[in-house]
Amino acid sequence: MSPYDPGPDVVEVLRAPEPGGAGGAYRAFGETLRGLKTTFARLREKPTTIQYPEEKVPVYPRFRGRHRLHRFEDTGLEKCVGCSLCAAACPAD
Repeated sequence: MSPYDPGPDVVEVLRAPEPGGAGGAYRAFGETLRGLKTTFARLREKPTTIQYPEEKVPVYPRFRGRHRLHRFEDTGLEKCVGCSLCAAACPAD
């Protein structure tokens, strides 16, 4: 009987290192230190305050927070905006 030959199409799967050792210590402490670095870098930033009633946050042109029934300019027919409601049940009337 000859030894098993998988052939050229078989790819060897590389597994993660076993828990413990130097690799485990890096994952446990290195990633924690990286997260703390990000946290401490954000602590130096000053908070931004928006005086809400007087100053509003800018709304992007493609914002779709509220459904509205749109119509084609040339025919006047309604365009579907994805809410699956007809003109009578549209929340924006």
